[in-house]
Amino acid sequence: MATHAEKWTRNPTDSAVDADLPVGTGFVTVENDIWSRLARYSLYVAVFFSGWTLLRTGFANFTLADLAVAVAFLILFARGQLRSLPFGWMTPVWLVGLILMLGGLLFSTLINGDVTRWLIVAGQYLFAFLLLPMVLMGRDVRFTRRLPLIFAAGTAVSQTIGIASSYIWTYAETASVFGDGFVTGNGRIGAMTGEPNLNAAMVAMSLAMLIYCIRTRRIPIFPAIVCAIPLVWGLLASGSFTGFGAAVIAVSIMIAISGIRVFFKV
Repeated sequence: MATHAEKWTRNPTDSAVDADLPVGTGFVTVENDIWSRLARYSLYVAVFFSGWTLLRTGFANFTLADLAVAVAFLILFARGQLRSLPFGWMTPVWLVGLILMLGGLLFSTLINGDVTRWLIVAGQYLFAFLLLPMVLMGRDVRFTRRLPLIFAAGTAVSQTIGIASSYIWTYAETASVFGDGFVTGNGRIGAMTGEPNLNAAMVAMSLAMLIYCIRTRRIPIFPAIVCAIPLVWGLLASGSFTGFGAAVIAVSIMIAISGIRVFFKV
């Protein structure tokens, strides 16, 4: 039953892509009170800045995106809207795998005598592999379908900043502000991820998500091209062979599942 703060509605823009969804997913629950909007926009911020690891506190690896997720988590927890079983009936299997991984890390940490390090790493894994799914899963279809485009846009802006900075400032100037991984001494672009190889990996994921957005008509072709230019430029400027290979594989898979005619045409 919907509460007084909710209403049932059909997303009018999803008609072209809802045909292959399970029965009932064409209808979504939309909440319009201030706390629901705050949680929703916090997740938008988190996804947009998820690759901007330079925006973090100096004493811990806690980024702006992490802060935004934490805000959304607290709101959803207080309202009882967290998804306790984010992967449905597979959630126990997921938890067993997570516990085994953390247990193995704890065992190796105890051998090396650095329990504090395990607490930090375990907290990061729990945040990424347990808290984040509980926050994201269970959101309505219309909301979740915006996230890939927001992620790709955030990565494109990051590449634009990194590329422009490499032409405007010297290595010493960028390193003094952003660190030596933003633009390396040999000219490789790490952008707002702060590391060229990680930057290339973020671009690879963003290109796949951009293709998804084009396929589902989340973005017109001209803005998509505008978004793709800094992504491809940043990928090449990162100088990462593994990142380039990942991008080729990701794009190939997305083209292949878009249809055999599209695959052969490309």
